[in-house]
Amino acid sequence: MARKRTSIPSIDIPLTDSNKVDRNTERHFVTALGRGLKVLACFRHGDILLSNNEISERCNLPRSTVSRLTYTLMRLGYLYYVESKGKYRLGAAVITLGTTMLSSLTIRSIAKPYMQELSDMSGASVGLGIADHRSALYLEYCTPAKGSVLPTELGTRISIINSAMGRALLAASTERDREAIFYDIRRRDEIEWPQIYDEIKKAIHEHEMTGCCTSFQDWQQDINAIAAGFNPGEGLPVMSINVAGPAGMIGRDLLLGEVREKLLGIVQLLKNSQTIEGGDHERKYKH
Repeated sequence: MARKRTSIPSIDIPLTDSNKVDRNTERHFVTALGRGLKVLACFRHGDILLSNNEISERCNLPRSTVSRLTYTLMRLGYLYYVESKGKYRLGAAVITLGTTMLSSLTIRSIAKPYMQELSDMSGASVGLGIADHRSALYLEYCTPAKGSVLPTELGTRISIINSAMGRALLAASTERDREAIFYDIRRRDEIEWPQIYDEIKKAIHEHEMTGCCTSFQDWQQDINAIAAGFNPGEGLPVMSINVAGPAGMIGRDLLLGEVREKLLGIVQLLKNSQTIEGGDHERKYKH
C-alpha cells in the first residue's frame, strides 16, 4: 500500500546542520574538489563503466563541467577511460585509497573472529558497517559455515532508514552527525519525510532501551535482522554490527535472545579503545 502523501509538519529537531557548516566555513570549501569527489562517489556498487552523460545526471552537474572533471581525474589515475566504450571506470588510485583506509582499521581484524563465531552460532550473516550519507556501508562481512548466506560483499550499501544496521548507526551517531543525515534524507524526499522521521525516532528509542535496532522484514520482505551501533573511539567513525538472515530461518526469538546477548557483548569489547589499539582482546564477550 502506497504511503499517504501529507504536508510536512514542523520537525522538533533542527535540520540545518549542513547549511550551518556551509555558511560558516564556505570560504574553506573548495568547490572544484568537492565536485571531483562527487564524480568518484557517483560510481555505485556494480557499476563498471559510466559515460560523462550518466555522471552528469547522477551528480546534477553540467556535462561540460563533468568532462573537465573526468579528464582531470583520469590524468591523476582516479579514473580510466575505456576508449572503445567512450566511458570511464574507477582507476587504480581509488583502489589504493580504499585499501589504505581499510588496512588502517585494525578494529576489523579484531572484530572478525567474534563476528565469525556469532555467524556460525546463529546460522546468519554478520556484518560491520559505517554510515555513508544516506546508506550503511559494509566494511567487514562473515558468513556461517552452515546456514543461510545473504549475497553481500565488502563495499555493499544498504538503506540507512530501513535496515537494522542503518538504524543502529543513526541511533549511535552524535546529534550533529544525525542532523546532517536527516537534512540530506529530507531534502531528497520531503513528502515521505514525516513517516521516515517517525520510523527513525522509534528505532532510536529501541536502541536506547535495548542496545539494538531491529528490522523484521522492513528492509527486505524476507529478511530479519538485528544490529547494535557503537562509537569505537580513537577518531574512528560510528560503527554497527548486524546479524541478518532469511525470516523463515532466522526468527525474532533467536535474534532477540541469544544473538542479542552475544552481539552486545562483542560491541562492549570493541568500544574499549585500549582493546582496539591492540591491548588484551581475550575472547570474553559473553554477558
